[in-house]
Amino acid sequence: MAVRSFVAGILVGAIGAAAVTVAVALASWFHGTLVEQQPALIRDLPTQTDQITPAFTERLRARFPVGSAESVLIQELSAEKFRPEWILPKQTRIAVFTASQLVCRNDWRVFWSADQDGKITMINGSFGAICS
Repeated sequence: MAVRSFVAGILVGAIGAAAVTVAVALASWFHGTLVEQQPALIRDLPTQTDQITPAFTERLRARFPVGSAESVLIQELSAEKFRPEWILPKQTRIAVFTASQLVCRNDWRVFWSADQDGKITMINGSFGAICS
């Protein structure tokens, strides 16, 4: 009887360890897949929520400085799966990229304006998360 209990304990422990290994492997794969699918503009930003918006804005301003062509910005946002929310002449334009995770929806927004010559006059980014 003691041998049976010992073997059963080993089996339960082995099954538990295998389940943990599989869960960790799936979580790593899932996280890796999410990171690979992120647009380059938002990849590797800080993870602390209060640091994301300033870092995102800094990245946008470095890549698309005031005076650069709005058409290049729009092309890149489109290629990176940002979708337009508001693009009207003489108004602030907005494009958003949304990533849904297990319990949260993360939105990265780009706000910009351009002059009549199609040159960027202002550009900012923002990050927001809604978790249920």
